[in-house]
Amino acid sequence: MIVDTCDYFEAWACGRICECRPPLPVSTVTSQLANITRDDVKVWVHNASDVRRVGVVTGAGHMTQHIKEAADKGCDTYITGETSLYTVEYARYREINLLIGTHTHTELLGLESLCDSLKHHTNLEYIKLHEGSFESGFKSSISVASNISEKR
Repeated sequence: MIVDTCDYFEAWACGRICECRPPLPVSTVTSQLANITRDDVKVWVHNASDVRRVGVVTGAGHMTQHIKEAADKGCDTYITGETSLYTVEYARYREINLLIGTHTHTELLGLESLCDSLKHHTNLEYIKLHEGSFESGFKSSISVASNISEKR
């Protein structure tokens, strides 16, 4: 359930704060994220509690200020698509779990949702593309859109 926003770019909130009700083990959240993104998820567990509150910034939410804002808003877990040494070390310092689902696959979820909404509201037909991600060596097949044909 979305309860707040985070990671502002000018007046635009790029991130969301969500709550898990009931709380879930980190392993469950990690496996669900891997299923949703259809790719491997890297995880750093920095606290032993179940996941209750999650900060999410898709794509390039790897800056330490993004994790700081999530931690300051009570998040015990942070999900994004990119990481660096600073991201991992700051998450450890703040004792916030870090899940990385690749830049490509965390952002494509929004694109798929937009395509589905356009189809529902406008009856727009669109093409399903299969594309791997740079981060995973182009090994995955992901859906960008759906329903009239499929191209490779």
